[in-house]
Amino acid sequence: MKLAVIGAGQRGMIYARYAYEKRGAEIVAIVDINEEKRTIAAREFQVPQDMLFDNTEDFFSKGKIADAVILATMDRDHYGHVMPAIDLGYDILLEKPISPDIQECLKIQENAHKHNVKIVVCHVLRYTQFFSTIKQVIDSGEL
Repeated sequence: MKLAVIGAGQRGMIYARYAYEKRGAEIVAIVDINEEKRTIAAREFQVPQDMLFDNTEDFFSKGKIADAVILATMDRDHYGHVMPAIDLGYDILLEKPISPDIQECLKIQENAHKHNVKIVVCHVLRYTQFFSTIKQVIDSGEL
């Protein structure tokens, strides 16, 4: 499977590493406004320089170059990133929330259905204080 990563921060990289290391996915493009994050991700996944983008417009202008995208950008930007991905036929692994705006969520759902695109919404809690405390208690042997 070929994947593009849109948002190479902590969450995006967690999903990308899992797909790459555990599922044998090929990371073919990295999109991030932060040059350092793009460079680190490119080095880790051997992504060529011409497949690094500082904005989604340039990435989407290439057409469909992967099977799916990992989308882990700021919540407020999800709608503007998800809709063109759907229009190009990308399946999407989307960091929650779908959008902070319910009307945008409904439009995303409608567009995904129209284009027969699958969206998987991820909600990782392992880094929250609650789960960190549970892990510490288990690791300590108290339970």
